[in-house]
Amino acid sequence: MSTISLEMKKNTKGQTSNFNIKRLGNLFPSNLSFNRKLLEKASKERWEFKEAKACLSADGFGRYVVEVITPTETLSFIAFSQYLAPENRTDRVIAVAWDVVFALCYGKVTEEFCDELQSNLTKQESGRYSSRVLCISRANKSVRMFEKVIDALIKGEQPCKGDIIKIGYLYRTTAVYGNGKFGMADFKFLIKNTSLNFPFAAQMLTVYLVREFSYYQVNHIAKNKNKIAVTLSDNSKQNLGIGNSTGLGMAPFLIKHSKPVGHWIAARENSLLEILQRENISESKWEEFITGLKLAIIFFEQTYTDNELQKNTNTKTKKELHSFYKRLKVTTSISDWKSIFEKLYSLKINLQTQEVIISLLLELHPEICDSFFVNLNQDEDFQLIPQMSLKHLSIIIKSHYSWVDQYDFDKPSDDYYFWYYSENKEEPRLGIKTEDAGIENQMPIGIAKEISYCIKLLERSIDNEIENVAEFLGVHPRMRSIVKRIQYMGQDENISDIHMNALGEDVLPTDLLRCKLALLGATKFDPKSDRWVKVTFFQGAPLSKDLPKMKHGVEHLFPIIK
Repeated sequence: MSTISLEMKKNTKGQTSNFNIKRLGNLFPSNLSFNRKLLEKASKERWEFKEAKACLSADGFGRYVVEVITPTETLSFIAFSQYLAPENRTDRVIAVAWDVVFALCYGKVTEEFCDELQSNLTKQESGRYSSRVLCISRANKSVRMFEKVIDALIKGEQPCKGDIIKIGYLYRTTAVYGNGKFGMADFKFLIKNTSLNFPFAAQMLTVYLVREFSYYQVNHIAKNKNKIAVTLSDNSKQNLGIGNSTGLGMAPFLIKHSKPVGHWIAARENSLLEILQRENISESKWEEFITGLKLAIIFFEQTYTDNELQKNTNTKTKKELHSFYKRLKVTTSISDWKSIFEKLYSLKINLQTQEVIISLLLELHPEICDSFFVNLNQDEDFQLIPQMSLKHLSIIIKSHYSWVDQYDFDKPSDDYYFWYYSENKEEPRLGIKTEDAGIENQMPIGIAKEISYCIKLLERSIDNEIENVAEFLGVHPRMRSIVKRIQYMGQDENISDIHMNALGEDVLPTDLLRCKLALLGATKFDPKSDRWVKVTFFQGAPLSKDLPKMKHGVEHLFPIIK
């Protein structure tokens, strides 16, 4: 394991090993995650969530509408709930029906608009939407939890704490679409016209409002089953989040959208570096840090997974946090955060534990993190610089892509997989090159292989006295895309491509999934294989009525079931 000097000190080009896929595959959410930024913005701007207008049957089927009033616009969240036969319930992208479908729209909506929206929304990807629609999604019930919660309310009780720890949500979403898909408003519209002016804000608001809908629906069904049924308490509501089932579809995002991803990782890294330069720890920060460690231990005690590898990692993290906590409780000589990190790394703890501690440090310094949460709305058009010399291009590669040298793409194990889209749903899949069909539909995910090939061509071209990029691409036009990518990376010393070989036999797609999900702010990471995972969003988050009172604090980072 790397030492503190290797992990936290920048090299000459500003990069650290924090772009390594194994570290990113152990990320923990932080106050830089997009769901947190959404709640902080809603709290600061005092968004108003109007009481729902609902027309639901006794069984909870029908229409539900909530308006969200921000300082600049009114947004409408619409849900359509329907009966779903058990044999049709699946979280896979091939599903054609769901328990409930949702849309987040710009402005107020009429009955006529909702009627037209419903006819398309129940089709999801097969539907077509007006530019007023910002985001769409769908979700299925966690049937066991749904029924247990309703049964408890009918009996005059609150949901069982043990059930919430094990499951933690009433609904589980799959895809949450936005950014111009299927005719919806694109991201540029959101930036210019709405308060949802940073990445994934619309998607996160949609998921947050699915959570609010889930409370309303179970209360409604319970009351219709028994007039004396109780409603969910605020504590029970806060304990419940929204589940999410994510597969390979999310994995290519981190590679395809390297600009915003790179800037987000850099914001996290630069925030940490500035925190470590602080010379003194105040008494209040120290007490909050210790409190955070205690909450983190409880959080991992309450994190359920049946994946043996993740279960072992969580157990190890809990033990390491407890050991670290005991050491710090009897320490009186530490006066700065860097010293804490030196003590932390001397324990040789696993990557997940390290990332939990990093997220805790970020949580204690919101003002620093906020200062780096900028420049995330990146224009993703890589502009070619044809006049750049090949020697300059080679220098960029040596500076930003030295990690590629560890791979040998003449070895079958380093060129094992290919990523491609399935024909029926255009769903990303992973094929074995020597066994599976579909390589003609492969996606440009193998950045490391492309860089390696480009290096060989550059060396040959320089030997042949080819001087600049324009001449090089005249001979090797297929290299245009990767050359543009290299040139962009060379313009910004703070960002990098993720250090991984996405084609290697040892690739773990769940590492990519976890990185993206931590970026969004998901918790309770529960892999179901090396290609799909279940997580929870907004567990422990304030209810909409309590958002104006929201404050920074470690309880947001480690939501505890009470």
